[in-house]
Amino acid sequence: MKSNSLSLLGFAGLFLVASPAYGNPNPWTDCGIGALIFSKSGAAAKPLAAISNIIWDLGSTGSTSSSSSPDTCAGADVSAAMFIQENLNVIEEQVAIGSGDHLAAVLDIYGCNTDIQSVISTELRKSFQSTTATPAYWTANQAEKAEAIWKQLSTHVSSHTDECTA
Repeated sequence: MKSNSLSLLGFAGLFLVASPAYGNPNPWTDCGIGALIFSKSGAAAKPLAAISNIIWDLGSTGSTSSSSSPDTCAGADVSAAMFIQENLNVIEEQVAIGSGDHLAAVLDIYGCNTDIQSVISTELRKSFQSTTATPAYWTANQAEKAEAIWKQLSTHVSSHTDECTA
């Protein structure tokens, strides 16, 4: 049990280090029950919020809390996170091959034009290969995997702000 807890903490830490460059909320750490409970916990707030959201309901309140806190938990990031979590198996497959309707749909959520979608898909495919090369990804739960893909995608989208308007 102790090693499982440490693995969960270590894996969660991998995804809490880098938030999207353009400052939008991370649905797993800035939204949901975890963010409400641990908002005043200082430096530990984000890891505690993520762990709480994952333990409580596999991250679904964190990625669907736009109705409870629309000022911080709405927009393309939350919509994309929800879409990825709801369609994780298909998204994983399409990211691995670099194209597909679901991958195009999540890029549409970000308002990415069709010309840049193939570029971002290629960038995401390369970064996803590194992620899936680690044992931690394969032992992660669905919410953790969805967050990993979302963070990579949002990072790539943020480097193409002229072509992605959402």
